[in-house]
Amino acid sequence: MSEVPIMPTVIGKYLFIQKMVVSHEEVNLWKCVDKETKEIPFFTYLIQKNILVKNNSELKLASLAKFYQKIKDENAGRFPIQSIVEIIENDIFYGLVFEGINNLTLKEYIKNNGVAHRHKINKFIFQMMKIMKFIQSVQTCSIIVYTNDCIFVDDDFNITNVFLNTISNQFNFSNEKQISLVTPPSENSQNQELNDTWNLGILIFFISTKKMPFNGKTIEEIKQNKLNKHPKLSLFYKKHHHHHHHHHHHHHHSKRRCSEDTTKDVIYYVWVITAP
Repeated sequence: MSEVPIMPTVIGKYLFIQKMVVSHEEVNLWKCVDKETKEIPFFTYLIQKNILVKNNSELKLASLAKFYQKIKDENAGRFPIQSIVEIIENDIFYGLVFEGINNLTLKEYIKNNGVAHRHKINKFIFQMMKIMKFIQSVQTCSIIVYTNDCIFVDDDFNITNVFLNTISNQFNFSNEKQISLVTPPSENSQNQELNDTWNLGILIFFISTKKMPFNGKTIEEIKQNKLNKHPKLSLFYKKHHHHHHHHHHHHHHSKRRCSEDTTKDVIYYVWVITAP
């Protein structure tokens, strides 16, 4: 029987305001702010200490901390990827805090401004593919999930921050909002197939339509929509967006752009470099 989660309020100098996504079973991602200024939101991976001891989850947090430190060291400021700033704890919780962000999330930007125009989509693809190629080269985690509330953009739709939402090999998705973000082979297995460009296809669809592509009332329905080619997708796409759907969302990995070898091809699609 799972533990009843406790709502954090204040830990150290941080006031917790919003739960984001559940990423590692007992390890939850929260948004928090400085309790004095209340201005810049921070991301924090948080876990209850009683669960940490009971389920040996300190190994998960240690693994997360090691992963993010390696990314920080390898990145050396080249790409806008979030870095750890400190470890916090109180009598109940233990957590990892990441540097502050004060731009809009991708989700907030699209909500406020509507769907992105073609040249902004091209810019987004180019920037995300470079970030994804770097993450692939580091090879420290089986699956990286990029969500529309963990990518931040400025007023000109330049990516300013990316929070890497990692998924462990053993994670078993049970959330309708997350299940479409990973490839079918990654849903319930330890398959380490690269997930990046499937996930990028989801984001392209979202910024083009304000919708998520594989909606369904149940997890099984969403999974089935992913395995089918979901013909309704093409109704939302113009010619070039459908082209991206074909390469990013094909359910068979051999027909999907999902390896470092094809990254250059994806970046340099003719319509990307010739767009106005």
